[in-house]
Amino acid sequence: MSDKNQNQNQNQKDDVDRFISETGDFVRLPDRDGGTVTYQFFADKSKRRLVDRELTDKSSGQVTVSQKVEYMVTLPDDSDAGEKKLDTPKTLAQQIEDNIRRGKTLLEIVRHGMGTNTRYNAYSV
Repeated sequence: MSDKNQNQNQNQKDDVDRFISETGDFVRLPDRDGGTVTYQFFADKSKRRLVDRELTDKSSGQVTVSQKVEYMVTLPDDSDAGEKKLDTPKTLAQQIEDNIRRGKTLLEIVRHGMGTNTRYNAYSV
């Protein structure tokens, strides 16, 4: 195989690897009971904002608007991913803010429960 073909194959692998590992603009809270995620938050208040999100009830089709706190976070295990957006409910945002005030910005978020009985807790790591 020529050097040119090897370089093209290497570039294709790099593009594929980047595409597969790309996470988009948003990251998520844990999606199952007992699930955890760890994010690096910022003490800088410009890295958070109040947002309105539309939610559609799957059974009735009714649309409601709920307020969330949107944080800019980074992934501790993937420094190349850059900053991502994380939407949190008010109760979780209160815990995150308490941790940040104490100088704790690397936080593990744990999900407890399912459906309407879901709670999230933020713990410093």
